[in-house]
Amino acid sequence: MKMKQCCFIFILSSCFLLFVSSCGTQKNLSAALANPEGTTKLKLKRYSLSTLPPEIGTLKNLNSLKIYKCKLDSLPKEIGKLDKLEVLALSSNRIKALPPEIRYLEKLRFLSLEYNLLTSLPPEIGDLMSLEVLSVNGNKLESLPQEIGKLNLLNRLDVSNNQITQLPSSIGNLTSLKTFIIGRNRLSRLPVEIGKLNLFELNISGSGAMLEIPNSICDMRPLELLTIDPSMIIPYCLSSRTNYRLKIIVQ
Repeated sequence: MKMKQCCFIFILSSCFLLFVSSCGTQKNLSAALANPEGTTKLKLKRYSLSTLPPEIGTLKNLNSLKIYKCKLDSLPKEIGKLDKLEVLALSSNRIKALPPEIRYLEKLRFLSLEYNLLTSLPPEIGDLMSLEVLSVNGNKLESLPQEIGKLNLLNRLDVSNNQITQLPSSIGNLTSLKTFIIGRNRLSRLPVEIGKLNLFELNISGSGAMLEIPNSICDMRPLELLTIDPSMIIPYCLSSRTNYRLKIIVQ
């Protein structure tokens, strides 16, 4: 069956209906591994899959890997062989740790690990020099590695809904960061270095009881949206600043 851009083939077996697309997008792991050179995108949803097979490393042309709600609890070291990968979305699984080989994903721009069981991020996360979006909300993180400050191109960071007690001082090195969502953690204070950021949006609502907000936050001249909770007291220098663009939301 010919279409304008893609050709789809349906093969009926006694076990399942296999979907193969000549566009390079696969929705079946076996089909992808059977066509490693032609597979550029792989999306799996609601599979019962505790880990990926080592053969995942043969998908040399894969640029997008999305695995949702598959009960995935680990990644093989061969994930590091996917050196063309730009998008890695592993939301709503059971992943407890990332392998150090993730450092080899040098072209990765988007990394989503929302709603897993991560307790830490490996220092190798700092080697993802092309990363622009990192979302790890809804895990069990207690801290972030200092190496996160090496992500020079990162423009969105979401670490909300974790158990983070402090942020590393290196967070101030993320000068490309525009959106930083920290809400619902266990912080007692924000590092002074946060004032070095050029944020457009900062969400610290529910980040910690009586969270101490440093005066350096007033150095964020581009800041237009600040979300806090009723227990927080913002620095006087911020409340008195004449900035008609700045909107402070209390929730």
